[in-house]
Amino acid sequence: MGEVGQHIIETELYSPQSESCSLFWNRFMEIYQTPFIWLVALLFLLYILIKNNKIQESLLVIALTGSEIFWVNLLGMEYVPFASVVFLSLVIKSGLLTVMLVAWGSVLLGIWGSEGLVSLLHIGIGGIGGVLIGFVTYLLFRLVLKRILSVQTRCISNQYTSSGYLKSDIVCLCTIFLLTLFGIVIMSLVIN
Repeated sequence: MGEVGQHIIETELYSPQSESCSLFWNRFMEIYQTPFIWLVALLFLLYILIKNNKIQESLLVIALTGSEIFWVNLLGMEYVPFASVVFLSLVIKSGLLTVMLVAWGSVLLGIWGSEGLVSLLHIGIGGIGGVLIGFVTYLLFRLVLKRILSVQTRCISNQYTSSGYLKSDIVCLCTIFLLTLFGIVIMSLVIN
């Protein structure tokens, strides 16, 4: 390996001043937690919520997700990923999407932990607390659907999840998540 290759290894892949000792991982973490990078996935998720529900249900899911994020932010950022993950997973009821969302939330919590923003204790509490908050939000969602909006269960086929979401929409959303992740890796390699 020549001088240039050795220089790249020493300066680009290993940096003593960084938390993770890798400029690639530092860039990856910085880009991953940027909300703008996930905009397409969030907009498609919003599209799925609106397309697969009546307007009242869509507004309820959006309002509960927004209020959940608002209240959880008051407790601490480590609660946010898993509260949203659990709530949306229970609403949509797709194993594929649940795996994708849990992976997304886990990486985000891992990033915050590696940056020293939260300790491992906070990550554990945030994960458990987020799960509980997401579950309570889902119970509130079900209560409002049944008692106030009087929504009945839907006719389900093998093209839909058990809560009535088109499986092909879920696959598209997961593809967008994976392409976004691939883009983050590419940007982490390219951006200086």
